[in-house]
Amino acid sequence: MNPGPECSNTSGTVYPCGTCDQPVAWQDRGIVNDTCNQWYHVLNVNFQPIRNKQGELINFIESRKPDIIFGTETWLDASIKDIQYFPEDYNIYRNDRNLSGGEVLIAVNDAYITSSVHELQTDCKIVSCKMEIIGHKTVYLSSYYNPKTSNEKGYTEYGITIERASKIRRAFIISAGDFNLPGWDWSSKEIKLHTQCVANHEKFGDI
Repeated sequence: MNPGPECSNTSGTVYPCGTCDQPVAWQDRGIVNDTCNQWYHVLNVNFQPIRNKQGELINFIESRKPDIIFGTETWLDASIKDIQYFPEDYNIYRNDRNLSGGEVLIAVNDAYITSSVHELQTDCKIVSCKMEIIGHKTVYLSSYYNPKTSNEKGYTEYGITIERASKIRRAFIISAGDFNLPGWDWSSKEIKLHTQCVANHEKFGDI
């Protein structure tokens, strides 16, 4: 995953690329480095909820043609079919909790080979799948939602999912969603002064 916006970085920090053996550096602008031939268009959306945005969503997908969509607060349940909200050329992975609010999904264009990864499921609002890319690392995708910063269990369970995924050999992990951690200053990678639920912010930072 891209370590951040283009800026000077004296630390020399680099990250592994998702599709080749070259590292992703600070001057790179995507989830792969600039020398790769494969790029992905990714959306991270909090729907709040999806139910009243059917036409808007379909039009948006058809105009932007994203490869991957991470969705949170869908408010969907088992009575709602995927085709009601997404074009037929997307594979949808959902975690419908049958509760008020919450619920998460991942939508992946069917040009890619994907499948569910049930072993990464934990007791929180998360759903995972894997995307097979011929000749490259398998990409593991997770969409996560934590409704409250004070919900320590949600972050603990999320950490378990990421720990399990990190033990998969040659896996490249992309995790997105709504983490509800307003106390993090992502530019400085520090917790802001007067932040509530500091312990939960730190827990996420340790994942």
